[in-house]
Amino acid sequence: MKPMASYYTIFKNNLIHFISKAIEAHPNITDPIERYRSRMLNSLLVIFFPIAVFVIVFRWIVLPHDVYTTLVISALGVVVVFVIYIVGRTGHYRASIYVTGMLGYGIIYLNAVNSTTPHFEIAYLTFLPMLGIVLFSMKEALVNYLIAISLMIIFLSTIGDIEQGIAIDLLVFMLLTQGLIFFANYQRTRLDTNRHDLIVERERSEVIKALINNVSHDFKTPISVIHTSLYLIRRAETSEKREKGLNQIESQAYRIESMIQDLLTVSKLDQDIELLAQNIDFWELITTTVHTLLPTARSKHITIEQLVETDTRHLVGVWEELERMVYSIVANALNFTPEHGTITIRLSSTEDSYLSMQVIDTGIGMAEDDLLHIFEHFYRADKARSTHTGGSGLGLSIAKQVIERHQGCVKVDSKLGQGTTICVSLPMSDDQTSSFL
Repeated sequence: MKPMASYYTIFKNNLIHFISKAIEAHPNITDPIERYRSRMLNSLLVIFFPIAVFVIVFRWIVLPHDVYTTLVISALGVVVVFVIYIVGRTGHYRASIYVTGMLGYGIIYLNAVNSTTPHFEIAYLTFLPMLGIVLFSMKEALVNYLIAISLMIIFLSTIGDIEQGIAIDLLVFMLLTQGLIFFANYQRTRLDTNRHDLIVERERSEVIKALINNVSHDFKTPISVIHTSLYLIRRAETSEKREKGLNQIESQAYRIESMIQDLLTVSKLDQDIELLAQNIDFWELITTTVHTLLPTARSKHITIEQLVETDTRHLVGVWEELERMVYSIVANALNFTPEHGTITIRLSSTEDSYLSMQVIDTGIGMAEDDLLHIFEHFYRADKARSTHTGGSGLGLSIAKQVIERHQGCVKVDSKLGQGTTICVSLPMSDDQTSSFL
């Protein structure tokens, strides 16, 4: 029987996990600052639920005759919060904060005109714009504050139980408060921007450092092989040994050239240059690309099977980029498939108008931890970086960038010792026109 402490730990961990998932921003929100603000909004919405329960219990204890009204108001509040949360969870962060403002101000105003002195809603009108410090950009915050001040003027002009002098004092106080909040929002926005720039600069520095380390390591191996081969050629006594050394030099020269080409490709993709896309027979592209890899497959006695299971084989894209993507994926399968293995390339179509290319190998497979990183620059499941299986470490990352530029997606299924399946899905097209990516 587990002790109570264990149950408490399990409950706490599950609660933390649930709250973390509940407040996480939608994946469609890519801007770091907007993701931060979306998490803040979700956090405020999640906090509302225990507060609503607390208010109901408190009113039930203190004012048991008025619990029904509290239940109705709390239920309405829960519905409003739920609507805002659902809007935010669909990835429309800006829509969610606009809904928050409209519903919040609407509820405050309706409650204010139906209440009596001392009109606590005035405090709410001052408090709600303070949320802009964590939720709104500068432009949105300015609009929000103008709405709050306008509502205060309308509110003071529509009720008659506040003296004119007090109403003017309240309006001046509101203006000063909003000015202070707006200044705080400005400073917060600057801080967020500076923090974001600092994080980006730090990540860029780490990428450059990783690039230098990996490139120097990758070039060192083939250069060492070339030096060794030159030394052996000079001491070779037969033409066969000299020929073997020259073949090794040629092989390593091709490897260096391939790594340089990968680096240039990554640089070009990162620049996000618009390229002319044309209607492409994807199966023809796959067949042409695989043909260039057949000598490598034959040298390892690997069989490459090609299966086409669809009549619609066209998509709109850039031939050179898609060719590089197919080459990288198939070459990766060849690198990690032992001799006498099999690689199957299957092209099919899906019901949602996508072309699906599956590359299935009988290779060494990958561990679950490796699957999380295989599309990162310079990552290798082969930690040994051998000259036989170690490429530049950029092939699959290039492939993923190309796929995403063509509005596609890629999935990997692999088990250690049981082979790997990479599935690429790209939107098909029967249109013969060109476009830009």
